[in-house]
Amino acid sequence: MTGRVAKHSRNGLGLGLTLVLVLSLCLAIAAEPASAHPGTMRWTVVDTPNSTGNVIVSPSEINAIAIGCDGRTFYAVDIPNSRVYKSTDSSISWVDLASNLTGAGAVLPAWDVAVAPDNPSLVAVVTSNAAGRPREVFVSNNEGAKWQNTNLDAALTANGDAGFVGAIDISVNYGSYDIAVGSRTGAGGGDVYVLKAVGHGTWAAQGFTGDILAAEFSPTYATDCSLVTISADASGTYVNLGIHDIPANTTNWGTWGPVEVTTAGPGSSPNTSTPILTADLELPFDFSGQAPSLRRCYISTDAPTINAGIYRFDDTVGYWLMPAATNKRISSIAY
Repeated sequence: MTGRVAKHSRNGLGLGLTLVLVLSLCLAIAAEPASAHPGTMRWTVVDTPNSTGNVIVSPSEINAIAIGCDGRTFYAVDIPNSRVYKSTDSSISWVDLASNLTGAGAVLPAWDVAVAPDNPSLVAVVTSNAAGRPREVFVSNNEGAKWQNTNLDAALTANGDAGFVGAIDISVNYGSYDIAVGSRTGAGGGDVYVLKAVGHGTWAAQGFTGDILAAEFSPTYATDCSLVTISADASGTYVNLGIHDIPANTTNWGTWGPVEVTTAGPGSSPNTSTPILTADLELPFDFSGQAPSLRRCYISTDAPTINAGIYRFDDTVGYWLMPAATNKRISSIAY
């Protein structure tokens, strides 16, 4: 599978299901906790596998991929062919989960996929509503054997949200799991929704305004309760930090940021009119939204503007690590 080693990603490239290690932009890090130090960034082009002996499943146009913490459980979404694939042997073989999803009432295609960072059996996919738009989420806690409809479309409708799901993530285990999705309208009118206690709770809007391009729970969510998003509106693209009240299922977005994703001054980032096409977000394993010294994140932006590319933010200070080259696009990153 020509994809990226990443928690999940959302590019629109038509890619064959072969090896899962190409088109990656991997950030070099050390093994010790001190890996939060920026160090030196070096970039190397990784060739795509050739067409001989690498195709495992056909057809397959891979648009999103999620890899479990065991390094063996992979999930991949094929939008054009309405497939959702799973591998439990590090991509040597694959099975199609589409019939399991449709049997549970899901409308395909699926659009995105996320796996719990500490539980490869807990997986969520963004599926279509009756109108064919990405507005539903189905969850499985047994590697896709059985699925549950979380009724996201009804929650979006009740909130007057006409957008579609632009991002999805699952938290670490804090005694239960939360799922976050972000909606995107194309004009900055999206919101963030959190499903508290997977399998038992309901979706709640988190009072955010902006098109959500990426969302990620903190790796230390059980203690810092942080939810980080990349959003866009008419004024620009921003990284936002919310402190989530887990029992109440509400989020305070006013304790930090928003910080514009640029180093060229206010108003120089992509915006919904540019338009920004997509963005990705990665948090180091020791990230903490409650500690400024550990408030580091890596962001990629994909837009037809000179300020798109890969950024690192240390708290509110940004560094432009890699500008997007002419006629080349950065769709996602992995940490």
